[in-house]
Parts: sequence; C-alpha cells; structure tokens
Amino acid sequence: GLGCARGERIGGGQCPYDEHAPLSAEGHEAWDVAMRLGTQLRVSDAVGVIGFDYGVALALADALGYGRAALVELLPAIEAGMLEALCDG
Repeated sequence: GLGCARGERIGGGQCPYDEHAPLSAEGHEAWDVAMRLGTQLRVSDAVGVIGFDYGVALALADALGYGRAALVELLPAIEAGMLEALCDG
C-alpha cells in the first residue's frame, strides 16, 4: 500500500518489499530476470502456471551479461514465492 511505499511499518513490521529485497548484486540480477519472465512461464492445462521457463531465463541472463551460477541458485526461491502467491491469490 501507500504507507509501505513511504517506508512506514505495516502491522508493526517491516514493509514486505523492504523485508524481501535482494541484498546482493546477484540477487538483483536474479530478480531482474524473474521480472522479465512474466510472459515466459511454463503452464499446465490441469494446474495453470507451474514455473519459469529456465531455458529462457538462462538465455536472458546471458544476453544481459548476468552470471548463470547465482541465477540457478536464486531463481528457484523466487519461483517458489511466485507459485505460493498464485496459489493464495
């Protein structure tokens, strides 16, 4: 919400955007790739979205000059959060 955007505490805690923000250059790169993958998802007719297309993710990382090693370590955690949010929504 707006309060969070102003840096205010939400429900006595830290803003989720701040709490879960990437802390390293590699984390920012993985987050950037994840945000660019919004239209490149693996989808199942029975389930819906089942995850990122990792082939596209790696190609995108290469094109942007990002390291693959950190991406393959961090992207699954971002993917899990996305899938959890989609299931809750």
